[in-house]
Amino acid sequence: MPDRADINLADLSDIAPNLAITEPLEDGDFRIRLFGSALTQMTGEERTGMKVSEIGRSSPENAISRRWSAIQKAAVSRGAPVFAVTKASSAERDHLIYHAVCLPLTHGGSEAGQILGALFTTYRQTGEPS
Repeated sequence: MPDRADINLADLSDIAPNLAITEPLEDGDFRIRLFGSALTQMTGEERTGMKVSEIGRSSPENAISRRWSAIQKAAVSRGAPVFAVTKASSAERDHLIYHAVCLPLTHGGSEAGQILGALFTTYRQTGEPS
């Protein structure tokens, strides 16, 4: 795993609006430390400072929070990137397909101390099941 100190976000300026940085918490949750402007536009809320368990509360059974928590937990436990493709959870966004990657980063040690995530969208193809 690369160390967070080795990542210069200025080098990622083209995709910076689509980036998020989270930190695993002792209780198994994740704190969102950075939430890019494109992500805020996609989700309709600024999530910097929130816990992952606090997002998507209006979705059935908190599906959004559970989905992102599982992806991040997998990246931490594997110590390797996790890629995910999923449909949007809301009817008003059902034309979108989300493409995500979670990259675990050390934070001055050997364990994953942060996760660098990126989220991009594509449109569902005509005739593709929603």
